Amino acid sequence: KEGNPNDVRFKLWDSTRGKEIKTLEKYAKGSGSFVGLSPDSKTIALAFPDNSVKLLDIATGKEIKTFKVNSRLEEVSFSPDGKTIALASQSIVKLLDIETGKEIKTFRVNSRFRVRRELKFSPNSKTIAFISTDSVNLVDSTTGVEIETLEGHSGGVTSVSFSPNGKNITSASHDGTVKLCELFNGREIKTFKDDSQEEINYSFFPFQNT
Repeated sequence: KEGNPNDVRFKLWDSTRGKEIKTLEKYAKGSGSFVGLSPDSKTIALAFPDNSVKLLDIATGKEIKTFKVNSRLEEVSFSPDGKTIALASQSIVKLLDIETGKEIKTFRVNSRFRVRRELKFSPNSKTIAFISTDSVNLVDSTTGVEIETLEGHSGGVTSVSFSPNGKNITSASHDGTVKLCELFNGREIKTFKDDSQEEINYSFFPFQNT
């Protein structure tokens, strides 16, 4: 997005050549926020103030589908296989089939939690992780059953990520730590500490297990 807040432009750029691919003029007025790209980078998701998410074809800029929830969207995420999109609204997570637009499942997350900032699928698309203040909650994407709650940070959690092999999960926090845990038993493997007082950014190497 760029320019005056009342005159938003969504621009897509080729990251390797540094060239603009497309400007989505149709969605300039009254637009919400950029959400993300599908795994194959062919589809972009945009969130709007009316609690809807529009999927657009990047090549043509044409609208593919529109999904909607009943209250303000907190987060949207594509599954790694590109077949499912998850819409999170407060304590509700809705899974939809991207191809058909049909609802796969809607489940209510434990009422003491609230989905915030990030909603991530595991590499095999079977588990969803989301941030809830100072913890990370893991939910079965098929049944909606809560699998595990990962706690231990003394500050708000800022990001969460699965390892490429899907066996481990990390979380970064305002307390200056990154915790690495085993996915399905929650056992903490290691805590990394940064005393710089800045928000931590981290990444897994694709060829590494952790």
